[in-house]
Amino acid sequence: MPRQTPLLTVAATALSVAQLNAASSTTGAAQLVVSVTKPGGSGSLIIYPDRTVRPAEADLAFAPGQAASGAVLAVPGSDGKTAF
Repeated sequence: MPRQTPLLTVAATALSVAQLNAASSTTGAAQLVVSVTKPGGSGSLIIYPDRTVRPAEADLAFAPGQAASGAVLAVPGSDGKTAF
C-alpha cells in the first residue's frame, strides 16, 4: 500500500521521535498515550513497526473538531524504528 500524505502533524512533547525509537529498540516496545486535538477533518492515527506493511486497523480514530486520545503499544521494526 503506498504511503498517504498525512493530514496532520504529530508533535511529541514527552518524547521526541528519536527518543521513542531509542527507547523502543532497547526495551522491545514503548507504551504511549497519543492525542489528537482540534482536528480539521476526520481521520485516523496508525502506529506500527517501521519497514512493515501498515495495518488496516487504526490505533486512534477522530472526527472533525473532536479531541481523541488512547494508549498504544509502539513496537519497533527491524531497523529499531516505529512509524506513525
